[in-house]
Amino acid sequence: MQTNIRAVHFTLDDNLREHIEGKLKRIDYAADDIVDPTITLTLDARQFDGEAHLHFRWGATKNVTAHGHDAVPVADQLLDKLSAVVAKEKDKLKSTHTRHGPTAETPG
Repeated sequence: MQTNIRAVHFTLDDNLREHIEGKLKRIDYAADDIVDPTITLTLDARQFDGEAHLHFRWGATKNVTAHGHDAVPVADQLLDKLSAVVAKEKDKLKSTHTRHGPTAETPG
């Protein structure tokens, strides 16, 4: 899964990028279902704002945000929320398939 990680109004150092990429491994199980993930950290007047945008292959779009005074905790909050959103979407998809029976894409 190729994730676009951006920094606005500050320079994203290698340590923070590696930290984010390491945390993103928690959602690798859904890599085939996620299209075009984007993570943006913005520094605005002494506060960091984090945003993550996910598009799922079945058409759902999810956005999560986090705010704080330090980039690493903001990234951690953002990725924790992102992990929860991915798990919830996968569960929703699973429960839909369970109610409606297996499809050609999901073995039953």
